Parts: sequence; structure tokens; C-alpha cells
Amino acid sequence: ISYFNIENTKANIRELSIEHIQSFGHITKQRILQYLKAEEKEVYIFNSRVLLRKTLENHINEPNEEILTTIKAIIDSSYPNNGVIKDIIILDAKGKIVASKSNRATENNFYFDMFNKAKNGMYSQLSFTNDDKKPILRTGAPIFNNNTFVGVSVFYLNIDELYEILEQRSSLGKTGETLLGAYNENKNIVLFSPLRFSKTVLVISPSQTMQAVPMRLALKNKADEIVENELDYRDVRVVSSVHYFEPLNIGIVVKKDTEEIMEPIKRLMVELIIISVLGLIASIIISFLIARRITTTINKIVNTTASISEGNIHKRIEPK
Repeated sequence: ISYFNIENTKANIRELSIEHIQSFGHITKQRILQYLKAEEKEVYIFNSRVLLRKTLENHINEPNEEILTTIKAIIDSSYPNNGVIKDIIILDAKGKIVASKSNRATENNFYFDMFNKAKNGMYSQLSFTNDDKKPILRTGAPIFNNNTFVGVSVFYLNIDELYEILEQRSSLGKTGETLLGAYNENKNIVLFSPLRFSKTVLVISPSQTMQAVPMRLALKNKADEIVENELDYRDVRVVSSVHYFEPLNIGIVVKKDTEEIMEPIKRLMVELIIISVLGLIASIIISFLIARRITTTINKIVNTTASISEGNIHKRIEPK
């Protein structure tokens, strides 16, 4: 009975834990999508400004310092410096930086790839700094004036607000966490979200095949699936819900230690062992008392019979 009870409880706990982390993974994916859509909407609203579109077209036709000053003023007045949007870069129809909040006029090559992709429609890109310590999230979109392509705006976003979403771990127990990961230019996996058990961003090389297995599978298979009993970045076996977020080419992993998930089973086993030991001790005591009672009665019968055989014919046994 104890064995079947343990196996049934184990199956139930596993199923409930998987459902929990899976739903947490889907919620995280939706939150990231909402975050990205909100920022893309800001880009669209900014690009729809009539003054910006006309001024940028005038710059293409007849560039001068006065027009550049106007474009810069439009950028500076659009968003505060302490918001989610860290920088706005305006590129003309040829991909040359016209103006920006932070005066990035010398970074044309850095934004040219972004320009080529964003001129065809809304495009978001996640990349990393040279030391892979900080992710860079950029969203760009084309600017049209009367159906004439006049340039591209690129928003450089602060993802601290996104990190706040990922750090909500209260329902994931002692070991649960949500990870975001992506490939860098060297095909290393960068775990760039705030980690529960590491104070720094982790870079996992292709040769470390036994580490961060759930994230590897998320980036490789590009599908939503459950991964059980595989090693995470700490070399600890975990149960994971893995997902792929295509707009940014990133993997999402919600995981929890297998040991923590199975902790109620250990407590149940200890309780059952204690109950079994107490039951065994009680059985021994009860058996001893019953045996002693029966033995005492039999000894009385034997003694009385022996006494009668010796001639004490008046000896009797009192029935109980």
C-alpha cells in the first residue's frame, strides 16, 4: 500500500509541477511579446509624426544644419532620458545616420545591417556588447512621407523593465527561475537574463555540451517542449519548460530542480517509514502481550493437570 501510494503521489507531483512551469513559460513568452509590441508601437507613433517625415524628406532633397537641428529637436522632445527608450537614431534613405539623442554619427557601420532589415518593415534585434556582458535590444521601422521612403528610425531600448518580469520567482520555489538565452556572433550561448545562482552573465561555449542543456534544446529545436532530468548551467538536474521566441531569436527556459520537485516524496517516504517502524514496534508489543497471556493460561492448565495426576483430584481450573 505504501509503495503504490508513493508511486501515485510521485506521478501527481510530477504532472502538477510540469503544468506549473509550462504555464509560467507561456506567460513569460506572452509578457515578452507584449513588451516588444508596446515598444514597436512607440516606434510607429514616432515615425508617423508629420513634422519628422517632412523634415527628413527636406534633408534628403537639400541637407543643411538647420534641418538637422530640427530633427534633433524632434528626437529630444519625444521621450525623456530616463525612460525605457535609451536612444533614438534616425537614418536617411541611404542608411546614413542623420541625428540621434546621443550623437552616434560615427556608428554607421554598426546600424547599417539594422537599416537594411528595418527599411522593409518593423524589425527587432537583440545583440551583445563586445564582452557579452550586456544585451542590446533595438527596434526599427521605415519612415515614409507620401509613400516616399525617406529613412529609418531605430530605437535603442533599456531592457531593465523586462528583467523585472523575469525576477518574479516567488511561485517557483527555492530553485526555480526563468532564463533568456541567445547565440552571440561566436555561436556561444549567452544567458543574459538575471540569474538566481550567478551574479554575472554566463557564456556557454559549444564544447560545454553537458551544461545548460535545456537552453541548448530551446535554441536548437525552436519549439515548446518539456525537458526532464537534464543538467542546467549549475550542473544540477532540472525539470524545464523550454520555448523559442522567434521575433528576437532567443530561448526561454523555466526550470526547477528535480530534487526540489521530489522533496514531498522524500517527506512522504520518511513519514511512511516512521509509521511502519511504529507499527512494527506496536505489533511486537501486542504479540508479546497476547503470547504471554496465552502462555500463562496454558501453564496453568499444565500445572493443574500435573497436580491432578499426582492425586490432587479436587484441583480445578477456573475458566476465564
